[in-house]
Amino acid sequence: MSKIIGISGKIGSGKSEVAKIVKELYPQFDFKIVAFADKLRDVYEIITNEKIPSGKDYSQEWKLDKAPYLNISRRQVLQGVGDGLRNIIDQDIWVNALVTSFNIGENYIVHDVRYLNELKRLEGLGGKIIRVIRNNNIIGNNGTHVSDLALDDYEMDVIFNFSDLVGLKNSVKEYFDEYLF
Repeated sequence: MSKIIGISGKIGSGKSEVAKIVKELYPQFDFKIVAFADKLRDVYEIITNEKIPSGKDYSQEWKLDKAPYLNISRRQVLQGVGDGLRNIIDQDIWVNALVTSFNIGENYIVHDVRYLNELKRLEGLGGKIIRVIRNNNIIGNNGTHVSDLALDDYEMDVIFNFSDLVGLKNSVKEYFDEYLF
């Protein structure tokens, strides 16, 4: 049976870092790290004619810079397009775009669970959702966008990101050693 892990948390909390740590600590599961926003990033590249950097270059700082030809940040473009298509076309547009690409028997980490419909779909597929909380995670829009607030009151397991990378790795290992085995 496939393992699906969903990671929730506010902007800058360490969701992507936790996903990388899980993949590194448990290579036997061959986790694929994916995001609901993967297709959204494709749309961003089309409308701005700007390639989104990969790895460390795709940073919070990069997202805060102005988008080409527009007088708003790249983050605001991503949020606006994402919300716009969710509201105009279908609330599940990004959910469907991702989960229809899942292959039976493969394991996934979805590192950007931000809305209840995303969480519920992953849980419906047997997924485990965790929340990453960081003590200094306010970046950019100060965590006031609906995508940062939508799951605040939803009860789920928590990994605290209150120390350095070694401390985070230890917290992730402690949690997932129990969950995965």
